[in-house]
Amino acid sequence: MIAVLLICSVAVLGAIALWLQHRIKFKSLRGIPTVEPCYPLVGNVPIVVGKSEEQLFSIVAHQVLKYDRLFKVWVGPKLMLATSHPDLIYQVVNHPQCLERPFLYGFSGFTKGIFSTDWKLWKLQRKALNPAFNALVLNNFVPIFEECSRRMVQGMLSHADGSTGVNILKFTSICTLEMICATSLGSDVMQRPGKEEFVHSIETAFNCASKRMFKPWMYTDLTYRLTKGYKDQQKAWGVICDFFSKIIEEKKQQLRVEDHNHNVQAIVDNKHDTEDRKPKIFIDRLLAETRGGVPFSDQEIFDNTYHIITLGNDTSALEVMHASLFLAMNPEIQRKVYDEFIEVFPSEDSEITAESLNQLEYLDMFLKECLRHCPTAANIARTTISDIELDGMTVPAGTDIILSFYGLHHRKDVWGPDVDKFDPENFRQERVTGRHPHAFLPFSHGTRNCLGARYATLSIKVMLIYILRKFHLSTTLRHEDLRYKFDMTLKLAFDSLIQLERRDRQDTLFIL
Repeated sequence: MIAVLLICSVAVLGAIALWLQHRIKFKSLRGIPTVEPCYPLVGNVPIVVGKSEEQLFSIVAHQVLKYDRLFKVWVGPKLMLATSHPDLIYQVVNHPQCLERPFLYGFSGFTKGIFSTDWKLWKLQRKALNPAFNALVLNNFVPIFEECSRRMVQGMLSHADGSTGVNILKFTSICTLEMICATSLGSDVMQRPGKEEFVHSIETAFNCASKRMFKPWMYTDLTYRLTKGYKDQQKAWGVICDFFSKIIEEKKQQLRVEDHNHNVQAIVDNKHDTEDRKPKIFIDRLLAETRGGVPFSDQEIFDNTYHIITLGNDTSALEVMHASLFLAMNPEIQRKVYDEFIEVFPSEDSEITAESLNQLEYLDMFLKECLRHCPTAANIARTTISDIELDGMTVPAGTDIILSFYGLHHRKDVWGPDVDKFDPENFRQERVTGRHPHAFLPFSHGTRNCLGARYATLSIKVMLIYILRKFHLSTTLRHEDLRYKFDMTLKLAFDSLIQLERRDRQDTLFIL
């Protein structure tokens, strides 16, 4: 009891000190509107206390659309700025002094990875890892995407009675996890013992991190360690680390053998170049490359592996689920998407390549509209490294700035009065030309944008082709029924049940 009182006293005194520090440090920002109600020390926290994840998302979405430009959010005694304005978002994500990410990203754990590490280490890591996602490497992944998609639709066939609602996310999550493991680790991870616990642990770790973000009393490790969420997260991280440890150690041994064999062959052939080596996938880069001349540490290897697996899996799986739902809700759009890829890929034997996927112009428009309505990262944040000028005022170093892509993509002053309508025609060139140039930023922008954007686009297209080849999609849900919950990625607040009806492959026409 005494220990608890002592911890609470220290927390309160720390909050007072931080609040006073912020009041002085950020006095230049006093003219910016503040989310109300706002109270001393606790700030805007009472607005979100006791709210469900769905209510939290609604509150955040309402606030980012309420204010035109910058506004202030007090998370307890800590001040943050926020905006959904296209000019301000673009300026921040492209500013060389806005490369740092806030402490909130550290809640994900594995803080030496490219997702959450400090900006200096990130720059070195990003330079070393960029080649793992170049066009040559990605093009070689398409057959893997196809094989995983083939297994996915095979598993969905038993649910294709046209009447029972199916939560497609259960299938897309497994498919994208197989894809990202095979293409980043180079092994069939999903055939290993313990895969079920591994998948569950990834979800648990992600959920614990997102819940902690809205509870400032858990921001310090001292208080967070007293919670059930901490214990659940630690257990999940343990499972993840054990699973990765075996894979990484096997990969290290494999690379040692390959390097030895290559060197021996080079001596025999009197060759000393490396032009004949295959492009390195992600894990190969981590193990063989250097950042700034220094090899990746074991901690960096672990953390980057975790981030690429969890984020790559979650984002692509969700986008395919969202896309499938929008197709099911809009049969006329589904017909256009289907007819287009049947024209480009008339049979199941038609070869799918990165080049042929680029011919699917309407599918591109459709996917962009999906990402407009459901950007995978609804909100991101940056921290200023030094003082910057933003919107005519000086923003001090160390200021956290929340950038809402969900808000950006739903602004009526940018997208017009029909902003809530799902319409792929929004991305016809004539409409794009007349729109704000920074109106659409689904994968962020600038040097610290999404590393796997091209990877995600290719895998999503292949998965949708395989789904629509086998099934006609329908649902009783309407667009106005969609509700989301607050999380690290944009998720529906309920299971999106879709009816699957198997297509007659003798017909090449879409029949409603």
